[in-house]
Amino acid sequence: MGALNDFLIQHLANVEERKIKSLVALLVETQMKKLEIKLKHFEDLEAIMDRERESVCVDTISLPLEHSHLLF
Repeated sequence: MGALNDFLIQHLANVEERKIKSLVALLVETQMKKLEIKLKHFEDLEAIMDRERESVCVDTISLPLEHSHLLF
């Protein structure tokens, strides 16, 4: 009976170990997805900032030209 108990204990330990490994893998995958979403969000914000920066540069260049046209 001792060998059967040892077998069952080892089997249950193996089952638990597989469950834990599966949950850890799921956790890592979920965290990676969260990081990918955050990275995408920052990339989108960076693109918006780049467009705003270009717009400000164009406005900065065009304002003196518009001002000079008003003077003449």
